[in-house]
Amino acid sequence: MKNVTVVLFDIDSTLIDAGVGAGSAFNKAFFELYGMQPATISKHGKTDLAISREIAIATFGKELTKIEDNELNRRYALYLQESIKGRTEVLPGVKETLEVLYSLREFVMVGLETGNLEECAIIKLKEVGLQKYFNFGGFGSDHIDRK
Repeated sequence: MKNVTVVLFDIDSTLIDAGVGAGSAFNKAFFELYGMQPATISKHGKTDLAISREIAIATFGKELTKIEDNELNRRYALYLQESIKGRTEVLPGVKETLEVLYSLREFVMVGLETGNLEECAIIKLKEVGLQKYFNFGGFGSDHIDRK
């Protein structure tokens, strides 16, 4: 049995810069459902599920129901694709690094470790042509907490 090294990447600010696209997609979905802008919270380092929970608590003083959360996330993913189109950039050195790792795929497994919902992660990676480098991962839709 040969040794295999696993390399995991986050997406936002590690692989890509999607600008304000993700935030505007979420805000559009939230406004469409509730007729108001969501409260502003710090999103850094949190899963998408944790972000939507914290925003609901800050906006309404309570968590969303599972049905509401699912609908919000469905709309967010729908609007994400259009809001990042042509606005997303691969960060410097990323493609070159991924190409090297891909050439070593017999010895290296490359995956994702991200707070993004799985569907949203795929949307972001497809937008910039990076999805081919990743065939597994841990996503923000797997659990609300990264721990």
